[in-house]
Amino acid sequence: MKIKCIIFDLDGTIAQTNELIFETFNYIAKKYTGKIFTPEEITTQFFGPPEEGGIRKLLELSEDENVKKNFDEFVKVAVEEFYEYYRSNHHKARVYEGIKDLLSFLKSKGLKLAIFTGKGKITTSITLEKLGLTDFFDIIITGDDVKFHKPSGEGIKKILDELALTPDEAILVGDAVSDVKAGKEAGVKVISALWDSYGKEKVISLKPDFVVYSVSELRKLLEKFISGVEKSGVILKILVLFFAFVNFLSAQDKVEIKGLRVYSYEDEIYPPIIVRFDTLWNGEPNTANDYIVIEFDVKYKTVPDLGIRFYHCDRNWRRTENIFVQSFFHSKTLYLNYTVAEKGIKGYNFHFKNIFPDPDGIVQFPYSGNYIFEIYDRNADTIVYASGRFIVVDKLTDVNARLSKVLLGEKADFKNYVNQIDIEVSIPDSLNWYYITTVDIYENWKIYYPYRVDFNERKKFTYVSGFPSETRIFKIWNIYPLNEYRQIDIRSEKIYPNGYPVIPVGGVDKVRKFWQGEQDMNGGCKIVDEGMYSDYLEVNFRLEVDKETEQKIKGDIFIVGCFNNWKPSVEDVLKYDPLRNYYFVKKWLKRGIYDYQYVVGYYDASRDDVIVIDWFELEGNDWQTKNAYYIVVYYRDVQFGGFDRIVGFAKIEG
Repeated sequence: MKIKCIIFDLDGTIAQTNELIFETFNYIAKKYTGKIFTPEEITTQFFGPPEEGGIRKLLELSEDENVKKNFDEFVKVAVEEFYEYYRSNHHKARVYEGIKDLLSFLKSKGLKLAIFTGKGKITTSITLEKLGLTDFFDIIITGDDVKFHKPSGEGIKKILDELALTPDEAILVGDAVSDVKAGKEAGVKVISALWDSYGKEKVISLKPDFVVYSVSELRKLLEKFISGVEKSGVILKILVLFFAFVNFLSAQDKVEIKGLRVYSYEDEIYPPIIVRFDTLWNGEPNTANDYIVIEFDVKYKTVPDLGIRFYHCDRNWRRTENIFVQSFFHSKTLYLNYTVAEKGIKGYNFHFKNIFPDPDGIVQFPYSGNYIFEIYDRNADTIVYASGRFIVVDKLTDVNARLSKVLLGEKADFKNYVNQIDIEVSIPDSLNWYYITTVDIYENWKIYYPYRVDFNERKKFTYVSGFPSETRIFKIWNIYPLNEYRQIDIRSEKIYPNGYPVIPVGGVDKVRKFWQGEQDMNGGCKIVDEGMYSDYLEVNFRLEVDKETEQKIKGDIFIVGCFNNWKPSVEDVLKYDPLRNYYFVKKWLKRGIYDYQYVVGYYDASRDDVIVIDWFELEGNDWQTKNAYYIVVYYRDVQFGGFDRIVGFAKIEG
């Protein structure tokens, strides 16, 4: 079928407006609530409906009695202020390089162009007019034009109806989870444009039809579709190749990645942090933590041709769009080491375990920073099976950190027990003090939930000093120690034989609000990675919740642990069994010993993400708990147009 229309998302796809949106939102947030929110907090808690809906949610947090009494009037005023700030500061936004040329090219080929955005009409109009984009589009659907917002496909269906098109005559280009879901609901092909996407891993996990990482890649892909319908002599060939690709994609869906782990080469219970230029107590170089291990199993009848590629990211885990930083020659594997599962193993066929940087020097990390990796199909590199995170540190600064126990407020309540961390960064002459403004603190294995102390994002419980100075002081005093993690040990084949569901011998888990747990592995796990007793078992986790606690829970109960990288998904929600009066969830785990716990949260369908809102209601919070805190110091390097490095590191326990 001939492609007649390309539907584009706006923010993060055509226009680089996300930072301006966050800035505008925080302008309103600071004025009406006294708070500043991170981009992740804004996107997960307030984005979705158009601006008025997000601001309404924001003002619900205000403690001002005048706002509470005249809520609707204040919302109206705040929305107008949002529009005015967004309009007057729009010079900070830009069109992604190559987009205007692409739109002109598509128009020259006679294609209809459309916009489908979650923004409201006013901000959409501001962006399109300020950036000179309005005349490119035949139809524009905003969040104000639909009853059901993304991830609903209602807006796409409106466009198709308006242009009298069928779903197979249109393609959707967008950067978010909600775009993939909306496109699939409407029945159109989806191209995920990930050059400035928040949450690339989530987008890829939804398996869009195509994935591109630059505007030039998008143009080449669209040119293939267009050339296929222009050149009648090759239409059949193009269609045959296209359907062969679809069939190939379907076949490859059978490849299942299981038990993905990434950890420090020093020990599997340590999180994946490479620390270069580190020394031992005697001054000798410490090379034990110069590497990471990526390990996973594959369920498939033959050995799939897999590769791993690596991307340098900024401090917010967005891919660094810089050809000088992303190492083209050293960012992909040429081969992966694997072993065949022993006879009788049913849960997987092949076990992959590889060290990076690899001994042959194929994969290298020339610059420190946050990194994302993807496990992909080498024969069709838009097919990504799994992804993960790790950190690379160049220890160029001296970082001294101290942990102390403090009480929030005057009441000796368990919810007021917190840890305070004071961090002193000594800056050498080789670095400019001006570009060291931010530290992240990772508790144990929670690589998706850092505590941030940022000079540019002042928060109630953080402090930054030392400007200008050769020393920076960072302080935070709202880190909850929580409880020791629960553990499950399924290594014994005598207690838990192969082929049978696991009912933990310790019985049903209980709420531990006032019950201190035993020593754990600080969120880690130890796996039986190979051998005849290295199979997967179905583990039945069960939790009994007392009525008093149940009434306080404002959300669903999820399980988190080393087996899901301490980041719950919708598959990790517990269901209630009224006959047995407990909550339960079943997980397939490889034999090993795992740290885990229960949290309260809710599933945000628009982002296909679970938002954790409470870590201690079911588990407790006590100063006796021993945690490991990993501190990384960011440096904004001005080379190559600017990118984020990590130049300092410290680990403290307590």
